[in-house]
Formats: sequence, structure tokens, C-alpha cells
Amino acid sequence: MSDMIDMYRDMKLYRKAERVAFGIKCPCCALARPRAHPSILLPGQRCRVDGYRDPREQPSEDERNAAVNAFLAASGATPPPPAQLVSGRTRGAGDQQDRAK
Repeated sequence: MSDMIDMYRDMKLYRKAERVAFGIKCPCCALARPRAHPSILLPGQRCRVDGYRDPREQPSEDERNAAVNAFLAASGATPPPPAQLVSGRTRGAGDQQDRAK
């Protein structure tokens, strides 16, 4: 497979792990529409439906990487190498070559 496909697959897996580790259900969605599924919010994220903003602070990079790696280990997926994780995104080989220039 190409490097871009692998990179996007890793990013999707990282976002999924982040939602499982840090996501909470929007309390306003549960009150306004009790029969619908509430939005899952990450710390500091605003709900698109009713405008509620999650008041929690962003987790540190160490907390985030530890939680995501624990989820990936439990799910049987292989986490990307730690050097590639940058602010919740994976860095491809082309990015490293561009920075060297």
C-alpha cells in the first residue's frame, strides 16, 4: 500500500482511540433530544448541534499518548512509532524531508 493510505489509516485509528479515551457525551444533547444519540465531545470541543462547549482542559501530550497507546494495545492494533506522533497527527516521511531543506 502507499504511504499516504497508511498515514490516513493511522490518523483515523488515532482519532478513534482519542474519542474512546477522552470523549464524553454532550449533556445538552441528552436533555434536548433524549431519544437521539448525543454528540461525543473531546476536551474543549463545541457541540455542533446545540453549542455546548466541553469545559475540560486539553490533556498533556504524555497523557494523550499513554491513553491512545493503551487503547491501541487493547484493540490489537499497532501504534505508530512515538517519533511520528505530533499533536494528535502522524507525520509522514515527506514531511521530514521537507523540514530538512
